[in-house]
Amino acid sequence: LKTHEVTKININQRNFKSIVIDDIGEICSGSVTHKLFADDMKLYSTVDTNVDNVSLQSVLDRLHQWCCDWQLSVNIGKCHVLHIGKNNRHYPYFFNGCQINDACIVSDLGIEFNSALKYDAHINNIVDKAYSIGLAFFSKVLLLDTFQS
Repeated sequence: LKTHEVTKININQRNFKSIVIDDIGEICSGSVTHKLFADDMKLYSTVDTNVDNVSLQSVLDRLHQWCCDWQLSVNIGKCHVLHIGKNNRHYPYFFNGCQINDACIVSDLGIEFNSALKYDAHINNIVDKAYSIGLAFFSKVLLLDTFQS
């Protein structure tokens, strides 16, 4: 069973889209995969050994230097590490000397999932929202019905 590390980086700049980001691919070379969406970046890597751990940390260090070079700030409070897999060693990761918080549940593009890749929290959240909307709707319908009677 392989273990995976997912690191979410939130770059806190509006002009991020206008910057040429082709060199991010060079920063995230090797066993680390990156995904970009708007001002979010996700790094994925299979971490089976300490060498894999060092490789992912090295990418984070190079990414920090790239952000400094382009004068981009990173909101470390919005950055998370999701450790996936039963035998995951939960290596700590750092960005600019600050440890990135581990997360048990993360939300990505509106979908919540946990380190076991279960969607229970997401489904419960949707059901709770549906109940609250339904309750608000029916209470207004009943209220209108009361005044019309």
